[in-house]
Amino acid sequence: MTDLSATTAAPPAAPKAKVRQKAITRFPYQHHAGVTPAMDRSIQRLSAGNSLLATADIIRMALHGYLLQNDPMYQREFTGNRNA
Repeated sequence: MTDLSATTAAPPAAPKAKVRQKAITRFPYQHHAGVTPAMDRSIQRLSAGNSLLATADIIRMALHGYLLQNDPMYQREFTGNRNA
């Protein structure tokens, strides 16, 4: 008679789910600004439905682009180029 318990493999452990970093941790500062009705409609169109970007993501990207173009210190800080 053979012992089957020694040949039976244990079920593999389930992979751990990735934990998404909370927005408050990634972006600890918040600012609020007024927008025109046309701006609001545009942002709503871009972030509606199955869009991968939320309203805050679109606003953050627009501000990032503006700061890169208009603030040399921000550009150096972000790009890591201390000699520019």
